[in-house]
Amino acid sequence: MMCSKRLECVCQIPMYHSRFLKFGYTLDFYLQLSYDVLNKGFLNITGAFEDSMRYCDFKILIACCDNGMIIPFQVALTDEPFKTTSIGTGWEYFYQENRFVVGDVLCFKFNIWNYSNSVNVYKINE
Repeated sequence: MMCSKRLECVCQIPMYHSRFLKFGYTLDFYLQLSYDVLNKGFLNITGAFEDSMRYCDFKILIACCDNGMIIPFQVALTDEPFKTTSIGTGWEYFYQENRFVVGDVLCFKFNIWNYSNSVNVYKINE
C-alpha cells in the first residue's frame, strides 16, 4: 500500500496498524533481549507484563509479527515454590525466525478496545 503523504510523527499512524500506540487504546510492554532471555526455550516475563498476564489468565498467547508470522504460545503460571510466568514452547523458533538478537528491544502491544490473547510483537530499535 502506498501512502499519499509522509507521516510527520508516530501519532499519525492509523489505529489498525501494528505500530499504533495511544494511551487508552493500547497496552504496551517492552523487553530488552539479553543472552539469558535468548538461551532458554521459554520466555520468563516479570513486572507489569506478568501482572497483566496473570490478571487476564490467558492460557495461550497468540503473537503476531510484522513479517506475517503468527505463533501461539502456551502461558505457564506457577505460584509454588515461587511465582513465575512464562511464555513457553516455540519461543526459540519465534525469535530466530524474526531475527531478533541480543540487545533488541521488543514491544508486546495489546489492543485494549478489543482485548484478547492476541499481541503484536515487533522490534522498536535498529
